[in-house]
Amino acid sequence: MDDFLSILKESSATIEIEKSKFISYAVPVETEAEAIDFINEIKKKNYNATHNVSVYSLRSGNNLRRYSDDGEPSGTAGMPTLGVIQNKNLMDICLVTTRYFGGIKLGAGGLVRAYAESANACLSASKIIKYEKMTHYILTVSYDLFNSLLYLLKTKDILVGETTYMENVSISIYLREIEKNLLTELIDMSASTIQIKENSTRYIACEDNKILSVKELI
Repeated sequence: MDDFLSILKESSATIEIEKSKFISYAVPVETEAEAIDFINEIKKKNYNATHNVSVYSLRSGNNLRRYSDDGEPSGTAGMPTLGVIQNKNLMDICLVTTRYFGGIKLGAGGLVRAYAESANACLSASKIIKYEKMTHYILTVSYDLFNSLLYLLKTKDILVGETTYMENVSISIYLREIEKNLLTELIDMSASTIQIKENSTRYIACEDNKILSVKELI
């Protein structure tokens, strides 16, 4: 997997349909244990609700996906919620929709639409971010080459991290696979005096050349 979409942080949304209240909660997760903990937390919070329908989709476990109708007719709650997540190509996410029954039955078709609408409302309130596979490098150069290095990184729109000033200057960068030819340019620019240390490869989500979130490879 080269890249994937997820959400940055927890979000929620509430809608009302035929006097039934639907509250959807979404949270980023990385493991099944985290997803189950979140589901149990929402169930505890809404212990008196009619239903707490849950769905999670993970990179781990060979793209593990699970859903529960939690007492709603089979196929009317968990599956349409999962469908919304899949249509948006989201991974590492858990979504729980709490329903407080308002006294009017919606029928199978009405339930499908209601749970899908609630999930969509929640995800519309979420910040969706793209994780890309990048390799972390530390570049060390002399001070007289530092400005030239920064200029080259800026013109190539390279994701830059922390800079350390000591006897020489060390700067962290993150490269996608298609950007790794930059390393050859750096060697040429510095007449082979630059030191390049390769560290780990991870999934990085960034915005405006700033790191929003980091996930390990699975």
